[in-house]
Amino acid sequence: MKRIFDEQLVAANRAFERKFADMAESFSEEIERYNQMFATSQKDLIYWKDMFVDLDTKFKEYVTKSERYIKEKDGQLAELREEAQEMAYKYENHGKIFKEEKDRAD
Repeated sequence: MKRIFDEQLVAANRAFERKFADMAESFSEEIERYNQMFATSQKDLIYWKDMFVDLDTKFKEYVTKSERYIKEKDGQLAELREEAQEMAYKYENHGKIFKEEKDRAD
């Protein structure tokens, strides 16, 4: 009876050790899978961060160029308005201006 009990104990011990070894291997595989997922996610994050930085840089450059362009066009528009006002004044007062020029010439 003791021998049967000892054999069952040894068999149960071996089964436990095999199950423990399988669990340890399974756990190791799972850790490796998670490490791989982490590495992939990390690469993706670096890629998207670089894409964001590149896009942000381009956007800031676009804004700077747009502001410069707007200021340039506003300056040209102001010059055209001034020229148009001067021409309108000359047109409205052409008789007076002509008389002043004629008086100065005489």
